[in-house]
Amino acid sequence: MRVMFVCGDDGRRFVRYRPAGLREEQWEESPTVATTYERRHMCDYPANDSVGWRHPGFVFDGIMKGLQPGRRYLYKVGSDSGGWSETYSFISRDNEANETTAFLFGDLGTYVPYNTYFRTPDESLSTVKWILRDLEALGGKPAIEPIAAKTPYHVCIGSHEYDWPSQPWKPSWAANIYSGKDGGGECGIAYSIKFRMPGNSSFPTGTGAPDTRNLYYSFDAGVVHFVYMSTETDFTQGSDQYNFVKADLERVNRSRTPFIVFQGHRPMYERFCPMKNYQCLNTSSSFVYPGSPAHVVIGMAGQGYQPSWEPRPDDPNVPIFPQPQRSMYRGGEFGYTKLVATRKKLTLTYIGNHNGRAHDKVEIFSLQVGNDSTPDKLVSAMPKNTRYVEIAGCAMLALLLGFMAGFGVRKKTDSARWTPVRNEES
Repeated sequence: MRVMFVCGDDGRRFVRYRPAGLREEQWEESPTVATTYERRHMCDYPANDSVGWRHPGFVFDGIMKGLQPGRRYLYKVGSDSGGWSETYSFISRDNEANETTAFLFGDLGTYVPYNTYFRTPDESLSTVKWILRDLEALGGKPAIEPIAAKTPYHVCIGSHEYDWPSQPWKPSWAANIYSGKDGGGECGIAYSIKFRMPGNSSFPTGTGAPDTRNLYYSFDAGVVHFVYMSTETDFTQGSDQYNFVKADLERVNRSRTPFIVFQGHRPMYERFCPMKNYQCLNTSSSFVYPGSPAHVVIGMAGQGYQPSWEPRPDDPNVPIFPQPQRSMYRGGEFGYTKLVATRKKLTLTYIGNHNGRAHDKVEIFSLQVGNDSTPDKLVSAMPKNTRYVEIAGCAMLALLLGFMAGFGVRKKTDSARWTPVRNEES
């Protein structure tokens, strides 16, 4: 298990950890490595300007080794000379677990106890509040560091972290978004230093700064195989990323992980019918089809610069982008999604951050459920074995099924209107 934390200097610090129930003196200790980045590494304004630049401190990276699967551990970070943090706890990953719970969202914006260069989005505060509620329901009150101190936390790069005109490769759709400057001059440097994901994928920044990391990777968590891609670096056929994703999907053990969650970047919430060869196969409440991914866009966690579904200038009752027939649900409210999977079923729920209630839900059944099953009843069970949080630029989610799969879907819903949360939410 990797632990990352930030300090104001690069003095020696450690991670101490032990299984819950052991005595205080039975801590194990791992060293950490400190890294940082400087203003000269930023590729342009405002990140390298006196107004936009803030020193990030030093990011420490330590690994807790030899953990027993599915066991609760206590840990703290620091040193005897400089002091220690408070003690946190987590449950170690168990790849043999029969249940997986994950919280997935994109474009969170900023959740910090101070205002940023522009502002702290109120929607971000509200989204985090409801995720903390759901984590408490899984057992124990999470520390307000807030989520990542006790829950494995994975990120996926997007335009806010990387997009800039000088980047070596740019997707066609990004050229005209915010004049191609959506990354604010950071060019993936801050993202690469502050997070460390599995694998060793990297790509040159094109500016002489350190390479951008955490681009594409995968891992198993219980019954789900998670795959992350970078929509901001080359993914075309023959590229390193394309070859990685192709090889990764080909070697997935579907007996061990009957579900695959494949993620990349795009914003707001919308769920589509199961698709195959660009065709919507079925929109009924129950069906069985082989190899039909259900695409869900989940970039609605709180970043407020993107507009909600705007009306057409010539007709206030018709949106600029009409909801297509293949779209089963489109929402304009901020929030997050909760994924709960067993060997028989994966349930994905869209939860609004104004009231913490479910707005949309889809159930996907694996081949281990008989074909005569009719998933008419939508359940809200919350297993407690394996839990994860997925965040950052990651906003495009595809639930890929190599098995014959049955889907329980809700009725197609008209576009929702969005109103901001009140400022007093925290």
